[in-house]
Amino acid sequence: MGDSIEELEELFASATSLFPTNQKKLDCELPERFEKLTLALQNQKKRHGVLETALDVVQESLDKMRFEYKSMQGECESLSNQVSEARQKHQESQAKSSQKDLEQSKRLEQIKAESEMYEFLLQTGIEELENGKYRGVIFKPKSLAYCDLDEFEKFQENKENTWDSQQQYLWLRKVYSQLEVSERWRHLL
Repeated sequence: MGDSIEELEELFASATSLFPTNQKKLDCELPERFEKLTLALQNQKKRHGVLETALDVVQESLDKMRFEYKSMQGECESLSNQVSEARQKHQESQAKSSQKDLEQSKRLEQIKAESEMYEFLLQTGIEELENGKYRGVIFKPKSLAYCDLDEFEKFQENKENTWDSQQQYLWLRKVYSQLEVSERWRHLL
């Protein structure tokens, strides 16, 4: 580009120098200068063609880069959506899992409590004495306790009949009063 400007300046200087008063000199130098001007214009056209080709190549490269950018931008958005969906599913499954764990933990505590209560309550028994009467045997942690069950005989005899709920309550109360139950289980008795 710098050469073209210098050539144009040279052409301009040549053109202005053509105006001398000496016509002979002018007639001799004019074809030579015209030839130089023609060569300069041809050279200028070649350089212009090279610049246009380079500009086209650059424009094509920019178009390819824009296409790749938009393509990658679309892929990024797609991957971002997939990541956010996966994250949301993971959080939902964690919430469900923690809720399930909590429910199972509560259920396990309840089952353990019932198991302890049944283990404790199953440490009771009923035995028949030699005289035909029944008594309850309660296995306490450090000793045994006995409870006479006079009403038990009546219950056995009248099992087809409905028992008075008051009597049944008193009889059960008598048996369970012998049990050593912690405050945790007392409400169940």
